Amino acid sequence: MTGYSDLIANPLEVNMNDSLASFSALLDDTWHALCRAVRYASNAIATMSWPALLLTAVLMAFAISLVPLALTLFVLFMLVKLVVGAFVAGKRRNDIKPTHYKD
Repeated sequence: MTGYSDLIANPLEVNMNDSLASFSALLDDTWHALCRAVRYASNAIATMSWPALLLTAVLMAFAISLVPLALTLFVLFMLVKLVVGAFVAGKRRNDIKPTHYKD
């Protein structure tokens, strides 16, 4: 079975069949990597003690609930900052009067 890296080793003379085979090989390699990761995680979970499993579940629940909240608040405050900054900058731009210097 040829892997993705075997198909992209020679980038010259690319036609549609080669690119489709390359994409198919990439998807196949990605699928096998995902299966290996799931097998590794399931073996790690199977060997955990109950307290470690409980702690892992609680930490994952915190991560799943807090990370999106933090990202949402970050985006919200950045938008508020941009809107307020636009109004303040516009007001200051209109308030500035050119000074005439005497020679």
